[in-house]
Amino acid sequence: MMVTRPYLKESKRFLVTVLLFCWTCVSPIQLLGQPSTASQVSELLQQGRIGDALTIGDTLHRQGRFSDSADVFRQIAGFAEGLGEQNLQAEALVRQGQAELANGSFLESLVTAQKCLRVLEDLPACLHLLGLSNYSLDQLTDAGKAFEDALRLEPQNVGYLFNLALVRLRQSDMQAAEAALVKAVEIDPGFGQGHLYLGRLLNTQNRNRQAVDHLEKARQLNPDSDGLLYHLGLAYKALGNDLKAIEILLIHVQKQPDAAAPRITLGDCYLRINEWDKALLQFRRATEIEPNRAKSHYLLAKALIELGRLDEALSSLQRSSSLEPTTEEPHYLMAQVYRRLGQIDEAKAQIELYKVKKGVSRFLRDQEIRDTGGRPR
Repeated sequence: MMVTRPYLKESKRFLVTVLLFCWTCVSPIQLLGQPSTASQVSELLQQGRIGDALTIGDTLHRQGRFSDSADVFRQIAGFAEGLGEQNLQAEALVRQGQAELANGSFLESLVTAQKCLRVLEDLPACLHLLGLSNYSLDQLTDAGKAFEDALRLEPQNVGYLFNLALVRLRQSDMQAAEAALVKAVEIDPGFGQGHLYLGRLLNTQNRNRQAVDHLEKARQLNPDSDGLLYHLGLAYKALGNDLKAIEILLIHVQKQPDAAAPRITLGDCYLRINEWDKALLQFRRATEIEPNRAKSHYLLAKALIELGRLDEALSSLQRSSSLEPTTEEPHYLMAQVYRRLGQIDEAKAQIELYKVKKGVSRFLRDQEIRDTGGRPR
């Protein structure tokens, strides 16, 4: 799953007019340390201090006490239902559902969203909550419909567009995902997360120049976004700008030294500019971080071959092949190494294995194309 909790954004129509704050009374924040939050909330509600009661729930949410926060909003929703205050009830239910989502209680948040829609069936925030709940439960068709319904009511809401894009990405509907992301960043050019995901999507389609434009924009807006520098490095590498990719990826590995994938890409860039020792260093570290990633061992072998360390290269290639037995590339390199070592019979045997596995790979690839109609899995 791309995210555990999709991007949450409050609806601009969100919701009731909060009653005036009672400045002469006890602060709602002070009440959090007292024995019974439920009794304190009940007292506030009886006094008509709805805003203070909502503040307690929000504060508990910010403190990471999601279950307690949900309980407070559930209590407020019940109070509002008794008064027939539908707007307040719906607001409390939305916040209750958000707390349940944050707590990982996805089924509970789904039930809350459904209840919210029974109270106010055309409220975008309720539909959004329904979409988030279904998304978290991997019910992507229902999630997409809920976000689309919310967008029919609020077509300019970038949060709804972004979450719809996440659904379409999960469904491998890249065209629909791109359309939602493009609209989101057109509405709000300062929406960094939208630029980031659009850049990542464009990268997968080899539209790397456009990807760089959006990823650089995301970098200006949110330079610390997770994965941003890695995907920007990939885009520059795909454009053949290895020096720029190296510059970006070096920053990334300094910030996240225990991530293998950026080191693999960085090492590959060094290979392409004949910096064998630097490539070797990155690949070696990648194999330490993720010992079972075949690509790290394969590229490590390529660097070792360039440095003339053939026995070590053979060992790395054998390790790569054992991790991905159906892959043919390690056998082709092993044949080259054996030939350089003068072991011609071994080289011929590796070439034969290469041919067999290449045929198997082609067959499996063709079968996947037939099964998926050409769409990526």
